[in-house]
Amino acid sequence: MYNHERTEAGVFLIGLLLTCGDNWEKRRAIATALYDVQTEVCVNVLFGELKRVKNTNSTRRYLNEVIDMLSCMPPALVRSGFEELAEDKAFTPRTRAKFQAVRDDLVYRHQHG
Repeated sequence: MYNHERTEAGVFLIGLLLTCGDNWEKRRAIATALYDVQTEVCVNVLFGELKRVKNTNSTRRYLNEVIDMLSCMPPALVRSGFEELAEDKAFTPRTRAKFQAVRDDLVYRHQHG
């Protein structure tokens, strides 16, 4: 719907994401649907999810889905967010390395795309 000039669909999906509690499969489906909502607000919400949701066995697939969605968005919208996360000591070195790898890929795509 968002792709067909129904921008309110993006608002609805963001609201749905923020209100569906700990249903991680539902959250994954919503995060996937947010791919087409490539706005600063959506990007901020998704980066907020990466900061808010603790990485556990039950949340890992959801968090990876969020990272995947963000990595597919325009580099200008997400590069600084990944740079910030890559430097955030609240994340494990492994997670920070994952954020750095995405950032590096975004820089490469921007320079060669």
